[in-house]
Amino acid sequence: MKILNTNKGFTLIEIIFYFAIIGIALTAMMSFALQVMNVGRQSENIHEIQSGVTLFTEKISYAIRTAESIDDSGSTFDNDNGELELVTATASTNPTRFYLSDEDLYIREGSSAAIKLNSATVKCTKLRFQKITYDKAPDQVVVDAEFEPKTVVDLSQAQVIKAHTSVALRQ
Repeated sequence: MKILNTNKGFTLIEIIFYFAIIGIALTAMMSFALQVMNVGRQSENIHEIQSGVTLFTEKISYAIRTAESIDDSGSTFDNDNGELELVTATASTNPTRFYLSDEDLYIREGSSAAIKLNSATVKCTKLRFQKITYDKAPDQVVVDAEFEPKTVVDLSQAQVIKAHTSVALRQ
């Protein structure tokens, strides 16, 4: 007599094995997806910081190039909380002042209200000015600044962007 095995289906061990394989695959895919999202968030943070650095360097470079002179008494040089005060030819922008307050970077032109140059999610941790003078050459200002995100969830996302520029007055 021949016994036919008509049971079609899976055994308990096969089901557990299939679920284990699917679980491992899903875990690997979730890990990869989370890494991609973290890299995207980090890239957005860096892009925002770099945009702020670009705005700052363009604004300060233009202000220094178009200034008549540097007001040494209103400026703080060689200090991480530096201030730069420029004398301009236009009454509405005289004096133009760059300074750091509560990790925010400001410009104040003339008697108008100060304008914050960094966004709400970016802080400026260092603003240093150095004045360089040469005989028979216009004054030059070296600017060093450091920017980073205000809130950092993960220390691996703590990116510090450094800005360094040197600008001479046009005279």
